[in-house]
Amino acid sequence: MNIGIAFPFNDSSQGGRFQTTKTTRDAIKTNLISLMTTKPGQRPMRSNVYSPFYNYIFDPWDDITEDMLEAEVRQVIEDVIPEIKLEELIFEFDENTYVLKVRFVYSIVVFNSLEDEINLSFQFQNPVV
Repeated sequence: MNIGIAFPFNDSSQGGRFQTTKTTRDAIKTNLISLMTTKPGQRPMRSNVYSPFYNYIFDPWDDITEDMLEAEVRQVIEDVIPEIKLEELIFEFDENTYVLKVRFVYSIVVFNSLEDEINLSFQFQNPVV
C-alpha cells in the first residue's frame, strides 16, 4: 500500500509515474525534506509554506542568524508537520565553501516518539565585505 509520493521525485519502476512511500516513517521524512527545500512562492495558494533557509542565504552566518533561523524552522515544522517534534537542530557552517549543513533530529509523536533524522545542505552566498 502506498502512502505518499517520495521526494525527491523519481520515476517508478513498479507502475505509476512516481516512486511512493510505503511507511508513515518514510512519508514523514519525505514531507520534512520537501518542506525544508521548498522556496518561497513554489506552493501556489499556500504562500506561507516554504523553508525559512532561503530567507537567510544572503546573510552573514553568526549567532543572531543561527538563533533566528532555528526559531523559524521550529515554527514552520510545528505549523506544517505537527506529527513530529523537532528534538535537535544542529548547524555546521563551512566558512570556506559557505555551505550550511543541517542535521534535523526529530521524533514521530504518533509512534511513541520514535526518533529519526535527516541531513540537508544549503549553499549560502559569499557576503560582500
